[in-house]
Amino acid sequence: MSTGWSNIKYKQDLPPAGGYKPLPYKRNLVPLRLSGLSLFGVVCGISYFGLRLAKERLNVLQLNKIEDDQAYSSLEAMLEAENDRRWLRWSKEKVESEALNIVGTGYDPTYKPGNLEAFHNKNRWADPYPICDEFKYTTGDSKLNDSIRYFYTRYADIVLGP
Repeated sequence: MSTGWSNIKYKQDLPPAGGYKPLPYKRNLVPLRLSGLSLFGVVCGISYFGLRLAKERLNVLQLNKIEDDQAYSSLEAMLEAENDRRWLRWSKEKVESEALNIVGTGYDPTYKPGNLEAFHNKNRWADPYPICDEFKYTTGDSKLNDSIRYFYTRYADIVLGP
């Protein structure tokens, strides 16, 4: 047998006399002091004040909108006059450029600068071809009939081939 282990002096650990004191395993938490009803009251109060602030902000925005509308209505005549002056200035420049570029260069000596009939007097629109006599003289009372007639007759005037 070995002599090494038997020479070691040791003392076994034992519990103290009377045992260990009890472990504090209970949860001794401080209570919140707020019941469900009080939390509900807090939420209602915050919501009430939030809605009041939102309503006040909405009132301010409505007053600002009313003020802006009044300012626009007082300035509307001047703004419309400015738009008219801008359009007249553009029309004058357009007529002068047409006179310079088309007539002045000799491209089309018979062209009248500023003549809007050349643009607006075109027979591009043709009445839709009626499906039958029942829909021939419609006044647009029935949107369904008019839309169906347009759908089936929109290509009636197209000529294919030479």
